[in-house]
Amino acid sequence: MMSFSHRFIAFRFAGEISSVFNDREVTFFNSEDHLDLANKIQYSLSNPKVLKAKATRAYEKLQKGYLWEQSANKYKNLINEYSKYKRI
Repeated sequence: MMSFSHRFIAFRFAGEISSVFNDREVTFFNSEDHLDLANKIQYSLSNPKVLKAKATRAYEKLQKGYLWEQSANKYKNLINEYSKYKRI
């Protein structure tokens, strides 16, 4: 398995990030609270094993369902299924 070395800290309402990942995969902070960000950075520096586990879970999630080829195949299958019932 490939190692995923990046650890993420993202603000809670980061659009696509928060729609894909959860607290078990990414450390979120409140974008309007600089102390929250500072605390999350400090926590991350003090708990590298926790962050590595989060990074691993995030990587595994991406590998299971968010690669471009997988997304393209899902749309291709939807279009094929739809075309059985409707003439395009």
